[in-house]
Amino acid sequence: MLGIQKVEWLASWIDENPDELRLILNCKSDYIKKYEVVDPAKPGSARSVLCVGGKLRQVQERLFRRVLAPRLKPSEFSHGGVTKRSILSYVEPHLASKFVYKTDIASFYPSISNNRVNSLFLRKLGCHPSVARMLTDLCTYDYHLALGLVTSPIIADQIMMPFDARLGTANQLVAQSGCAT
Repeated sequence: MLGIQKVEWLASWIDENPDELRLILNCKSDYIKKYEVVDPAKPGSARSVLCVGGKLRQVQERLFRRVLAPRLKPSEFSHGGVTKRSILSYVEPHLASKFVYKTDIASFYPSISNNRVNSLFLRKLGCHPSVARMLTDLCTYDYHLALGLVTSPIIADQIMMPFDARLGTANQLVAQSGCAT
């Protein structure tokens, strides 16, 4: 739980003046360049990636390092973007399995709307509505999470935690039944 009740508290945690923070957010697009990235193995599957610079980048990085990362515990099933976890820690428990099921959620970050992010800050993380709105604005672009924002992985992880728990429980039941080996 974050429990941030005043914008001034948030601003002080990220070493920013509240008025300057509002100014940065009001001209957020000035700090962002949008690129389309195409995987050569999958022609026609372009993804939008943001390159964030200047004061907005500094604010987002401080928000991640000083506020979100120290206070939000990642799902036990998350490995991407999590300290001391990697693709190797992800595959290791499955090395003895006979079968592998791989999936990818199309447009994953864009599918997580600013409303879901705002709800996370309000309900799960206990922030005041004005703080939740500011945090949502800092962590989203064009009304959703986006590739290229340093905060997107940790926010997506928090939102998807109930899904991870259900899927992880099902996976453990299958493994215990002997069907997975």
